[in-house]
Amino acid sequence: MNSDDFFTLGYISKKRGYRGDVIINLDVDDPQKYRKIKTIYIKNDGIFVPYILSSLKLFKENKIIVHIDTIDSEQTATYFLQKKIYLPIKLLPKLDGKKFYFHEIIDFIAIDKNFGKIGMINSVINENIQPLFVIKSKKKEILIPINDDIIKSIDRIKKIIYLECPNGLIELYI
Repeated sequence: MNSDDFFTLGYISKKRGYRGDVIINLDVDDPQKYRKIKTIYIKNDGIFVPYILSSLKLFKENKIIVHIDTIDSEQTATYFLQKKIYLPIKLLPKLDGKKFYFHEIIDFIAIDKNFGKIGMINSVINENIQPLFVIKSKKKEILIPINDDIIKSIDRIKKIIYLECPNGLIELYI
């Protein structure tokens, strides 16, 4: 399995108690959807290593307390602090409507209401406040902000995302 087969669930933020329990800060919208997981993955030397959970409790807003079978002491738990936690991508809840995961819309065709076919979504830039679609057109790379006002609909079967970009935005690139 490689990195494309996993998503980041969160990271181990703290130790809790003397038995080796740890607190995981979750990077998800709805922690309730993950309350029944039995296995987590931690990347070790580029390999995703599975760890079996013997207990999991929801804790505060976006945190869970877990006991990993192989961690039996507070000292052992120290090694795992700040490690990212992964799950197989197939465990992501399905989204519908205008909601999507960034990895899901790669290679979708972007069509603007006024301009027509823009090109194919090549990647997503998510390094600042405003995530951007990176769309490869015949002539250039076009950056389109990702927001609900611009995204009109998504056809997951045809792999098309319909947009209504502000006047002049696409023309800046062409």
